[in-house]
Amino acid sequence: TEGIVLEHTSFLHHEYGHQLNYLFADVFPQKEMTAVSGQYKGFTERQNLNYKDLWKLGYTSNYAMCSVHEDFAEFCEALYLQPVALFMAIRDNPPLAAKFAVVRPFLEMVKRRTTGDAAPMDAAYFARFDRAVWRP
Repeated sequence: TEGIVLEHTSFLHHEYGHQLNYLFADVFPQKEMTAVSGQYKGFTERQNLNYKDLWKLGYTSNYAMCSVHEDFAEFCEALYLQPVALFMAIRDNPPLAAKFAVVRPFLEMVKRRTTGDAAPMDAAYFARFDRAVWRP
């Protein structure tokens, strides 16, 4: 059942990323995301890199290579569902670390504006949400 839960909740976290794009469009770091990601290539089904090759390029999925908004949404999905694995990948892949350095201040700003919580959103913060191991 863990895989089913991950599969069926991943789209919620992906769409949450899109909502943040939309609701905070005036401060969304689009230029900075594009700068650390390089030229987005669009998405084709034929493009099917494995996860380690994607991490080396700074992406969390093949679909993330489509556009800045999909890149952010896919990053949020990984960040909120499997942060422990993502932070291990960030440690070993400088392009992912550069992307987190852009995403983190944006997410911290959103959290401050919406909740007043100014706690840092680091690996320990996100580890609480990890669903790689099922916790009912």
